[in-house]
Amino acid sequence: MIVYCLMILLNAPVAPTLSLDPQQQFYRIGDSVRLLCSIPSSADYVREVQYYADFGLAISIPVSNVRNYSYELNITEQEVSGSYSCAYFVTLSNRPIRSGRSHWINVNMKSHKISWIREIIVGGSFFTINGLIFFFSHRLMKRREAGTRGEERRGEERRGEERRGEEKEEKRREEKRREEKREEKRREEKRREEKRREEKRREEKRREKRRISVEGDLQ
Repeated sequence: MIVYCLMILLNAPVAPTLSLDPQQQFYRIGDSVRLLCSIPSSADYVREVQYYADFGLAISIPVSNVRNYSYELNITEQEVSGSYSCAYFVTLSNRPIRSGRSHWINVNMKSHKISWIREIIVGGSFFTINGLIFFFSHRLMKRREAGTRGEERRGEERRGEERRGEEKEEKRREEKRREEKREEKRREEKRREEKRREEKRREEKRREKRRISVEGDLQ
């Protein structure tokens, strides 16, 4: 037995190389990834490939002298997330001898919680941005409406001032016309008074002539 163990140690095949296809930082439930176990060309009479997981999974797959073997891992639950490795068996003196294990490679799952948080953040950001756009658009629209109403109010005030100015000017013109009429009436009264005085003077002159004429006849 000791001799057999020493022979296994001395003649153990070179470890394979494990890679992922496709290579991603994170995988989601529903994804598929191939675990590609590449066996060195120096290995002969490969009869079995094994895959290992750090959470206790071990899968043995009988093969016939292959160089590469891929195992398709269907990601259906969170528990498949972990580190994976592979090895292969060859036949030596009619006994199976396992190679060294490949390096461990990680298959990382994106947490539902992180996904939900991201969706919430993205969704919240979407509504926040839209809310801000609506808020500023609403404020801008209100400001424009206020500016428009202010312009309309100022325009109405200007028109009102113009109307009041025109009314005042019309009142001044009307008062001026009335004053002119009163002045004309006073002038007319003055002319009439002068005419009456002139008539009175003439009448007095006529009377004076008649008196003188009568006195002359009496003499």
